[in-house]
Amino acid sequence: MKATYRKAGLDPTEVGYVEAHGTGTKIGDPIEATAIHEVFGEGRSKKQPLFVGSVKSNIGHLEGASGIVSVIKTALLLEKGFILPNCGFEKPNAKIPLDEWGMKVPTSQRPWPRGKKYAR
Repeated sequence: MKATYRKAGLDPTEVGYVEAHGTGTKIGDPIEATAIHEVFGEGRSKKQPLFVGSVKSNIGHLEGASGIVSVIKTALLLEKGFILPNCGFEKPNAKIPLDEWGMKVPTSQRPWPRGKKYAR
């Protein structure tokens, strides 16, 4: 992901939201969260967190269709200008230090992050 952003001339710290695979597994989620943090986590804070969501919390795992559903969800969020909550999220996996990494799982609908730091 870092190489892709670099080649495109984009700054990963300006990303305000990441749609994760987020299957809810004890091993897979920490690996995915670590990768997201390593690419997008620099300079994050509680005031300007990286929001991380997964459509699976809203509609379940659609197996082979899960990737395209994540793309559709993210496109709709961009179009409508808000981030959906992750239904049923209560606490992160103990191996994912969300606060320390400046990451937040939305538990209520919220406006899309705005400003220079969070361009769409």
